[in-house]
Amino acid sequence: MKRKKRIAIILAGGTISEYKDSLSGGIFSFETKEQLSQFLPDLEENYRYSLFTNITKNKYFMTLSDWENIYTLVRKKYKHFDGFVIAQESDSLLFGSALLSYMLAECKKPVIFLASPCPFGTMGVLGKSAENELMNAIHFAASDLGEVCIYDNNLLHRAIRSNRKNLLDSSSFYSYQTDPLGKYEEGKISLFLHREHKDIEKENYPYIFPQEKILFLRMFPGCSFQFLQPMLQQEKTRCIVIETLGYGSLSEDQVSILTKVALSGVWLVLLAKHDSSERGFPMDCDMLNIPNMVLLQNTTVWSSFAKAHIAMQNIDNFTDFSKYMKTSFNGDIVE
Repeated sequence: MKRKKRIAIILAGGTISEYKDSLSGGIFSFETKEQLSQFLPDLEENYRYSLFTNITKNKYFMTLSDWENIYTLVRKKYKHFDGFVIAQESDSLLFGSALLSYMLAECKKPVIFLASPCPFGTMGVLGKSAENELMNAIHFAASDLGEVCIYDNNLLHRAIRSNRKNLLDSSSFYSYQTDPLGKYEEGKISLFLHREHKDIEKENYPYIFPQEKILFLRMFPGCSFQFLQPMLQQEKTRCIVIETLGYGSLSEDQVSILTKVALSGVWLVLLAKHDSSERGFPMDCDMLNIPNMVLLQNTTVWSSFAKAHIAMQNIDNFTDFSKYMKTSFNGDIVE
């Protein structure tokens, strides 16, 4: 007999974590597997699963600490499950899924995010049901994917290459400048692991948080002018969080591009690494003269990206932004 895949279902908030009681007509949050099985009777026949609830404090306005709780849970349960499904509110799903992508950079199992405009037991005005959305996401969580994705309306998207359309669009999330990773159709899933997805490292893609226009970019040797220029000139980009591979890894052309971007008014956050062979000097010292740039040491990609997102919502000048970023970390700061 074929082994049933083990799936962790994490209900982190939003309407997709709720159901309409058929007797009282009231809306309640899921607490037990028995409650969920009433809406997904076939789930236990096809999968072994565990349900995790009440791990976030803010079901409709998620914060950094909520995603840290999700990350901790996934890491703790990583060996015990074949895949993870994370259901949360839709407004911050883009940010949360991208954040988890970098926090779980070494993940070799599918981690599928999804949301729903309506609770279980109801039908959305656009014909989407939470039951179908969650069940189809579970099918993808049982596949051979090895990264963080967003499932929406029968399509699977890479989390760090996704964006969102109008809230009233029946296909709210979509793959940004690339094709979807997979599709659910006629009762089965199809994965589109074509050349683009196989040959290009997922970490090389930038991620743009659409509301504040914050871009994360990992600069790597051979990252050409043709590759960088369109990404760094995205309309209305306000802040770029940059990581390189270490001391001296940026070419003169790359430094020139970033200088031009900074002079255009875009704020830069450079994540500094140390190289022992260079006596502890920060990487890419030539970049220290670039205007509108704050240099951070001893911090992580996901935390600096999250801090920049928070700062951009409340700060409108670079001096205060730089001061906030420098005082928001316990690590050493390079002036």
